[in-house]
Formats: sequence, C-alpha cells, structure tokens
Amino acid sequence: MPDPANIVNKKKSFKIAMESGVTIGVGGDVGFIRMAKMYWRWN
Repeated sequence: MPDPANIVNKKKSFKIAMESGVTIGVGGDVGFIRMAKMYWRWN
C-alpha cells in the first residue's frame, strides 16, 4: 500500500532539507537536563 499524499510530501521536504544541509534537531518538550534526571531516577 503506497504512502498517503501528505506522507509523500513530508518525505520529499525532509529529503530536500537534508540535501540542503539543514540541521535537524529531534527532542521532546521536557528538555535534555530534565530527561537525564528522569532517566537516573527511574533506573
């Protein structure tokens, strides 16, 4: 089953961004420090 049109468009724009050298950041709304503190508390 092919991807829906909106997914195809997102993949195209992501590929263009990567080829253009755009820095892609991935994260959550909690932030790095809080996430690290949560990790140590839970493990």
